[in-house]
Amino acid sequence: MASAWDPRKTYELTAQEQKAVAERAQMRATRKAEFLKLASSPYQGETGYVFDPALQRYLAMKASTQEFFKPNWRSGVVGLAAYIVPCAVISYLVYKSQTAREVKYRNGEVKYKDRDPKWLY
Repeated sequence: MASAWDPRKTYELTAQEQKAVAERAQMRATRKAEFLKLASSPYQGETGYVFDPALQRYLAMKASTQEFFKPNWRSGVVGLAAYIVPCAVISYLVYKSQTAREVKYRNGEVKYKDRDPKWLY
């Protein structure tokens, strides 16, 4: 008794989506074949890699961002928000907690044996 249902041929994609998936797979196979042809060419020279102009442009852009940086208000605010404000807030919180702890120690509210950082005092 042969069944009409085959799980290897059932997809949750429409026919148009299946066609697009097949086209992308074909393009990927074409690019892979071209890369292997270029990478294994004996006439490529002594470079040892396939030169990709798009990748080279991207790496050049990333390497030269500091040369073309122009400070403005937005970059200043981002710098303040990312570096200065967190350091100031953390420093303030540490100062307040240490001051409160020191006041308790000096007033005798905390016994010496119950102090947290025993090795600091």
